[in-house]
Amino acid sequence: MRQASKAIREAAEIYHPSFPGVHVCGADPTETFPITVADFPLRTDAEARRLWGLCRDECANADGEPYDLVVDLNFGEHDECVADFPMSRQMLDRLRAVIERGTSALNDARR
Repeated sequence: MRQASKAIREAAEIYHPSFPGVHVCGADPTETFPITVADFPLRTDAEARRLWGLCRDECANADGEPYDLVVDLNFGEHDECVADFPMSRQMLDRLRAVIERGTSALNDARR
């Protein structure tokens, strides 16, 4: 039982999505637990949905293609993952650029 508790604590240290936000997760080296690869906290559910949609449009793998990451859309009354899409690790820099452009546009619109 103590080993299970230790494993759960260790997993919580390496998996930490934001709500609302866009969260990229992969598997730990043993493929036992999910790990946070990148996390993009956002101010509102609407921002999270919009930016996740832009990321999906530019970065999602086509059906049936191999992938090693999953991009989650996190928000809601109960802080949950409401949608996800598969992505290859090679697309991570592009996803970061999409998030950066999107948040910059949202900030400009607020001014």
